[in-house]
Amino acid sequence: MSITKDQVIVALDLAAKLEALGFSVVIAGGFARDVYFQEPPKDLDIVIGVDGLAEPMEAVKQALILLDVTAQGFHMYNESTDDRIVGGFKCVGNVDVVLYQVKEATAAVDYFDFNLNQFVLLGDGSFEGSYVVYAGDTPWHELTPVRSDYSQERSNKMREKWLNLTWRYPEDAGPARVKLSDGVFHDPDL
Repeated sequence: MSITKDQVIVALDLAAKLEALGFSVVIAGGFARDVYFQEPPKDLDIVIGVDGLAEPMEAVKQALILLDVTAQGFHMYNESTDDRIVGGFKCVGNVDVVLYQVKEATAAVDYFDFNLNQFVLLGDGSFEGSYVVYAGDTPWHELTPVRSDYSQERSNKMREKWLNLTWRYPEDAGPARVKLSDGVFHDPDL
């Protein structure tokens, strides 16, 4: 099941509250990519840069408790062997908080496995005032690994997504930004 508009609004609020507590935060990856291509996103990752924190998992855990967010911690995110992911938290509503060993959360995008995942949500943090941009160095019209430690299974999955999404815009074309409010979200009333 895909994420709902209400869940996105809750996640935006959580990201803003984590930032207010001093964390470097960005929403990026598959959620932003799917919004860009008008595909219903299945979940949303809030990325936190934790380089410099003595015990990052504990620091974020305490922040989530303070914010009254129900979450389950995890230490493995995917099969990659050279990932900068420290761990993260599965939260209610298809939202994950993912900790990267980077100072600024936006730098985590450079460590995503494929260029097709290098989309970022920017703007004022509101549903109506946020938008998605592509932040990769290589054009997304050609599926390109950013790192070399991906598995064949992951490569196949990304190729399938690439084939499903990129035909929607002609090569070397596509909007510079897509408003979050233009996204396709699950309606629980249907």
